[in-house]
Amino acid sequence: MIKTGAYSMKSLLPSLNVFKTKVHMGTYDQLLDIVSDSIQAQKPLCVDTSNTLVLSLAATDHDFRQALNSFDLLLPDARPLVWYLQLLGGDIQDTCYGPETALRVWHRFSETHKIMVIGSNAETEKAFENKFSKPARWITEIVTPKDKKSMAWVTQEIESTNPDIIFLALGCPKSYFLLQQIKPLVKRAVIIHVGGSFDLISGRKKITPLWIQRLGMGWFYRITQEPGRLWKRYLKFNTLFILCVCRYYLSDRNKAKRNSGN
Repeated sequence: MIKTGAYSMKSLLPSLNVFKTKVHMGTYDQLLDIVSDSIQAQKPLCVDTSNTLVLSLAATDHDFRQALNSFDLLLPDARPLVWYLQLLGGDIQDTCYGPETALRVWHRFSETHKIMVIGSNAETEKAFENKFSKPARWITEIVTPKDKKSMAWVTQEIESTNPDIIFLALGCPKSYFLLQQIKPLVKRAVIIHVGGSFDLISGRKKITPLWIQRLGMGWFYRITQEPGRLWKRYLKFNTLFILCVCRYYLSDRNKAKRNSGN
């Protein structure tokens, strides 16, 4: 088990620079141990399961990058990120896929700790609770990070629920700007961004088969499920990711070599 103590969360797992963001390399079991230690120590911890869209957007959008940097741990959600980290010399074999992360955290902690979900919708909430136990609080109402009244209400709900774990399920970029707003106000909870994972683990949408994930074709599988909504998004951000790889690979590789020599 990795003990947190008073150490910085960012120093617990090895990390490498991906474009303009530091990405950590760890397993599901390591993450669960860090979450457990943080809860026991009553220390706040913010975790993101980051995909290629997130890292590419952070490389090109300063405001979003500032919001992303509010997270303490960024773990790769997508196989292409694992490949890129391996090209940089990283010792990593697998992703921390968002839905699998959410499931493992749920199974490990839901019976003994308070869990709160912010995001998704009432249909997903109902479908999830038909398969699993009910969380301490699930906010499906519209949350607007830039609206002071909305943020004051969310903060009050967090304080009254007093959760051990908060899942952010608002998607990108909304969850990131929400985290940026609430992080200074949350004194002890573990906050984990898992995007649309609850739509998948509730059964409302299909989870990408593992063999497709390992081929790095999860994006294509999702397009086949929701072509009208997703094809433009993946065309834009897959292209941006490739451009970022071409732009930053040599500098990221040089940084990795220098750090490995220290």
